[in-house]
Amino acid sequence: MIIAVGFENEELQKLEEYDMVICASEEMRTWKVRDIIERAQKNGYCDKIKASRIVIMHNVPNEKISGLMKGIRSAVNERVIFATTTPTSLDWSLDNLIAELEEEDAFFRGNR
Repeated sequence: MIIAVGFENEELQKLEEYDMVICASEEMRTWKVRDIIERAQKNGYCDKIKASRIVIMHNVPNEKISGLMKGIRSAVNERVIFATTTPTSLDWSLDNLIAELEEEDAFFRGNR
């Protein structure tokens, strides 16, 4: 399963080939990541969250992650932050996870 954050609807269309893409909408910002996974249905269109493009992968087998990342990067042709869920992040609100991922991304981009 993939939770897509900050993508335009046209970009989401390019991700339809991947299994179970959930577009995170503004109303989901306060939801725990676990609740998004349990309650959300596959959807290709939504009001995008104003955030970086983020792909949160849940239960994606390790051997598929690299190929998934390459495919999404080439389909979207924009900067994307990738993350996998952890037992801890599942209990964070989506908003907190977005903030953490954006902060980590800024740190690593600034320290290259």
